[in-house]
Amino acid sequence: MYQKHFKRLFDITISLSLIIILCPIILLLSFSVFIFIGYPIIFKQLRPGLNGKLFSMYKFRTMKTMINKNTILNDEDRLTKFGQFLRSISLDELPELWNILKGDMSLIGPRPLLEEYLPLYTDAQAKRHDVKPGITGWAQVNGRNSISWNKKFELDIWYVKNLSFWLDIKILYLTVFKVFSRKGISPKDQIIMPRFDRTVFELKAHREINIAVISDIHSNFDALKLVLKNLENKKIDLTIFLGDILTYGCQPLEVLHMLCNYKRKYPAIFIKGNHDQIYFDLQSNADKLNYKFPKFVDESVKWTLEKISQISLKDLFFWHDSYYIGNVYFSHANPFFYGDWRYLENNQNLIESFKELKKKKVFSGVFCHSHRKLFVGHKKNVLCKIDNFSKEINNDIEQLIINVGSIGQPRGKGLGYALLNLRNNKLNEVSYKKIDIDFKNSIELIKKTRFSKNTKKKLIDYLKI
Repeated sequence: MYQKHFKRLFDITISLSLIIILCPIILLLSFSVFIFIGYPIIFKQLRPGLNGKLFSMYKFRTMKTMINKNTILNDEDRLTKFGQFLRSISLDELPELWNILKGDMSLIGPRPLLEEYLPLYTDAQAKRHDVKPGITGWAQVNGRNSISWNKKFELDIWYVKNLSFWLDIKILYLTVFKVFSRKGISPKDQIIMPRFDRTVFELKAHREINIAVISDIHSNFDALKLVLKNLENKKIDLTIFLGDILTYGCQPLEVLHMLCNYKRKYPAIFIKGNHDQIYFDLQSNADKLNYKFPKFVDESVKWTLEKISQISLKDLFFWHDSYYIGNVYFSHANPFFYGDWRYLENNQNLIESFKELKKKKVFSGVFCHSHRKLFVGHKKNVLCKIDNFSKEINNDIEQLIINVGSIGQPRGKGLGYALLNLRNNKLNEVSYKKIDIDFKNSIELIKKTRFSKNTKKKLIDYLKI
């Protein structure tokens, strides 16, 4: 009765009253956001509402722009001190009162999360969309961002099943207490709530995890097919693709199709590389990044962009800037911020990388980008390059950097991928699996393109290394 007839009246009465009472504060905050952060004042984003239907949610802006001096910033770097203050006492949520008046949201309900999470929910978790999302909810007053995603969903579903007027009154009272006490905002040293990824929860129960790491496919369908075929005979709990799916090779659609089929069958993580970001930007007509490629790269990018014109690469997978599992850190190029594409090919960059991994409190970093296989240990401030690392981790190695190499355009000796074994969230064993392949078909496909003679030669030469 309450949900069907009176909850909407309750929402309108409370939200309208709050807008009138808080009008001076809303105006002051608008001016402050403009001064400290800039224009636009209001952040607008599509979020799933009742039954998963999308609506535009409004919040006060708390972050800087995505791009600063041609560098793409992650969320932690974008969040301003003033924005962090607004979030800490939930003042950034005040524009959502307009969403309530419009009927997109309710005062009380599960928080509206990102659209990209929709395909990741289990059937049980999806029930949080059986009611309108709210500014505050049962999960918010029982931990907010300091609790796990699993616990948050558990609380949301409980609310849906037990929704009542008196429960809403209780949540409203507890919200006021939580806001003023500033409790349960986020775990210590965690500025941004980590993104939801069902794979994490599916693997947490495992004491031992086997991970395959594949990188720099670069539109080479033959190589990808061979590697994934090779994985069929191995016990793999998770496959991590380290980015740079496209460019150089001539089978982009075949590669994307195979990866889509693979992720439907097996747990997989997709990490963004520099070439992935190129297509994100070009497909969204982003003109803030002025890409200047060598001629052979420019030709390949334009050709690939034409081939995938009907596909949004950004929306095709659930992308990560980086990823943690236990004491291992994964990213495309290095352990620095996303958008830093330094190669780990000299001692200075390696030393700085080990320092960064230490700051992140992890034992190992797994990267690619250079297309060259590399295993480097670090002990007592001395670098130790390892030629054939295929055994249990030595206790005397304090840190480890693993560059898995490229399967689509290998530079150096051979083609392959890495296998990692983690026990109790600690890296236990690493091995490199070399794959023998004849690039004859890939070379013939390059020859048949309209690429210039020099571009064809450049791309073919890489496959002959």
